[in-house]
Amino acid sequence: MCCIYMAESAGVSVKHAFGFEGLVLSLKEGKWKFAIDEKREGIVKGWFKPEHDVSNWDEIQVGRSWEGQGYNYDGWAWYRRDFLLSKEWAGEKVFVVLGGVDDEYEVYVNGEKAGGNGSFEQGISVWDTYTYVEVTPWIHREKTNILVIWVNDWGGYGGLRKEPVAVVSDPRILMPPEDFIKIYAREHTDLPLPYWATGKGIAWTMTGVDEGVEEILLSHDGAIGATSFPFTISGWILSRTTGKLWAPENLQSSQPSASLKNGYLPLLQYAFLADGFRVESEVFANSYGDPDEDGVAYILYRIANNSKENQEAEFLLVIRPYLVNGKIGQVTSVRFEGNSVFINDNFLLLCEDVPSGSLTSSLFESGDISQDIFTKKPSVFITDERGLGMLALQYPLNTKPGQVFTFHFRLPLRPREEFPLAWLRSMRLHSFAGEEATVSAYWEKLLENIPFQFPDESLNHAYRASIANILIAMDKGMLHPGPLAYSLFWYRDSAYMITALLQSGFAPRVKNMLPHFMKAQLESGEFPSIFDLNYKNVGWQEWDAQGQALYSMAQYYRFTRDKEFIQEHWQTLVKGAEFLRKIRKERLKPEFEATERYGILPPSVSAEDLGPGDWHHYWDDFWAIRGLKDGAFLARELNDDATSQWMEKEAQELLHWTKHSYSLIMQKQGIDWIANGPEDWTGSSMARGTGAGLWPGGALSPGDPVVRTSFQRYYEKWIQPFGGAYLHQGRFWPYGLELALAYVMLGRREIASEILKWHLDHQTFPGTFSWAEQIDPKTFKFLSGDMPHCWVAADLLNLLRGMLVYEEENRLVLMAGIPRVWLDSHQTIQLRDAPTYFGKLSLALSVNREQEEQRIRIAITGDARPEAGFHFRLPILPEEVQSILVENEPIHLQADGSFTIPGAAHQILITLNLPR
Repeated sequence: MCCIYMAESAGVSVKHAFGFEGLVLSLKEGKWKFAIDEKREGIVKGWFKPEHDVSNWDEIQVGRSWEGQGYNYDGWAWYRRDFLLSKEWAGEKVFVVLGGVDDEYEVYVNGEKAGGNGSFEQGISVWDTYTYVEVTPWIHREKTNILVIWVNDWGGYGGLRKEPVAVVSDPRILMPPEDFIKIYAREHTDLPLPYWATGKGIAWTMTGVDEGVEEILLSHDGAIGATSFPFTISGWILSRTTGKLWAPENLQSSQPSASLKNGYLPLLQYAFLADGFRVESEVFANSYGDPDEDGVAYILYRIANNSKENQEAEFLLVIRPYLVNGKIGQVTSVRFEGNSVFINDNFLLLCEDVPSGSLTSSLFESGDISQDIFTKKPSVFITDERGLGMLALQYPLNTKPGQVFTFHFRLPLRPREEFPLAWLRSMRLHSFAGEEATVSAYWEKLLENIPFQFPDESLNHAYRASIANILIAMDKGMLHPGPLAYSLFWYRDSAYMITALLQSGFAPRVKNMLPHFMKAQLESGEFPSIFDLNYKNVGWQEWDAQGQALYSMAQYYRFTRDKEFIQEHWQTLVKGAEFLRKIRKERLKPEFEATERYGILPPSVSAEDLGPGDWHHYWDDFWAIRGLKDGAFLARELNDDATSQWMEKEAQELLHWTKHSYSLIMQKQGIDWIANGPEDWTGSSMARGTGAGLWPGGALSPGDPVVRTSFQRYYEKWIQPFGGAYLHQGRFWPYGLELALAYVMLGRREIASEILKWHLDHQTFPGTFSWAEQIDPKTFKFLSGDMPHCWVAADLLNLLRGMLVYEEENRLVLMAGIPRVWLDSHQTIQLRDAPTYFGKLSLALSVNREQEEQRIRIAITGDARPEAGFHFRLPILPEEVQSILVENEPIHLQADGSFTIPGAAHQILITLNLPR
């Protein structure tokens, strides 16, 4: 929504879309002085004073991070510049406005502290927040002013990162529309405004057509939108009996409830109570043909009078420009004709039930449509050049106790320039009930053969829902990790999703996805980290993408043995490996010898949140090692011995120098854990960065004491204090689920269970198995990124599978992550034709109690025949085991309680002595 007009010079009157006017002096252009304050001596030495000599300070741009300008640094730093106000500012107040400071700051004007925003102690970062400080008392009206800003960066990027950076006479002039709505909400606390505007947080989930481009979005305040809609739809009850408006937006966020149909199907359900009524909604998507051009959102509202009295009320279907992710859309026109609503002339809402009337409103002209809704005059049409138009459809509800009303609506998921009569008729040929049954049946069939059955039904639901989210977020076969901010292709996210889908039995789908991995390769051999539907490179250089492309192809081969497919793409893979070999040579130069930078990959943005782009990150090295080893494996399978040899040699050399590097840092810094890289041995990035070395693996061994100590330190620092959440850069990241799988492999099932439990108990949108990439540690709601995040969905899938089975060299490890409570609950754990590297595995584990004994029966079938057998790591202690029989022959436990059986064994009986 374009509503702000910037001025580059003082004395120009600027008008905001909401009507605010004032003066603006942009400070983006021109030279700023810059100095790092690593020792925090600037305050004591008066660096903020006008007379302080800054001739030796550097020069820097604002509106960009300082890391992006060569400053590899976390901590305090100073910005300074001069400005002069023209005569038009006489008598005006003066404010410094900043679009986003990473992470906190203080403002000094002419040597005096004027204020600041953000707080490390309170965990408040303003990296993505529009803030301002009034500086009127300290301003010179007729001579030069000295502006100094002291910025503290807690980690990652830092500085005056986002526009605007300006001096204004009214801070509302440059204010983003979303911030204005938040101010409006503070002034109208009784109105049903979005949760994100009233401080109740942001959260949403999605549904859509399998592999369709557009998704439907449901907010945790009940608003329904879509990736293409510049508006959302809400359902309210206006009680004529009590004179009260009931809307979920006015309730506490814990009062409404959300769920998925049957617990896991992507038909989104929402409910709230309203003065004797129960209001339920359901939304899903289907297509009459092409999933993109013909996708349609179906919306149902069901209102039941649950009271013992007659109720006279209205159901209101409301269209407003508030979006689910805390942004403002643009509704420039709304008109109601017959049973149709046209929004911006190119979006169509079809009403199966004709309303009795409608109301329109403009936020700018008369406030939110909920204001004075009893007295608003009926209207069917509104235009609003500011894009703040609204409409409410009215449906009378004169109900008896127990009476139920239903209302049905349909919206095409894409805008259209025209709505031909034949097309409208075809939409009405499909009944709502019929479409709901069709969509339910489609997803039931798609998800019914998931190969795992957990004793906890919520895990079965979470598993299926996560698969559905990955498939819905895909666009035309291209994996995407989210519906909004992350509706692009990332090699990194896709590598995890590919593994999750292969392990869940979706190998044919994966075969159709993998060509996208190959098509985007650049002429140099580089796999670009991020690209769009047209294979246009839109990301930074992130060296982990190279290993992830090789790994993903190898994973497909391991699960399918489809040699012909690998051969088809072999030269592309070789070219990618050659690119890795080329960039590694940059750190084999003599200048790097005897340093911790020798032999590893050069710096890159890496996984984006791990640190600046001019840092080295072991995450890149671990992924490159995995990719090169996988490339060598595929070369051997294709009888390309020469290629296999150089790839394996490259992998081993990189592994050697990576270990040498982190060992050297441990020695120099006096630490006993693996760092994030040579420049960072204290930050939380090391937990994520090292995780890839253990899983998907190839670089680190779970038996290595250094690895075990490292993960213990990561747990103590960034997981244990938060009850199972992973704190990274001052916020919770659900990639902790990925770390949980590493703890399974380390034999720390108790930590894995703690992490899993936290995430199930703290779904970003409860009831929908949806998590944001970054979670507010105070509200547990969306903080940044996208949601439902499909890399996180893949992490959940990979963790749950790994708790039951995972590959370790030439054997299968079974039950390494299951908690003891699963055995004590006497419920069955099953694997049914679960794909593995060694074939399909079926397993049934049941537990029975007989007098003073507990008997665990395990039956194994399928064609999986790992050379080194099946290695069981059950949650049992050696001292409680009475006997273990494999094919009626006794075996003994190892000291850690594990045991290994041949790959051909089928029947196991374990007898435990129960405590008296």
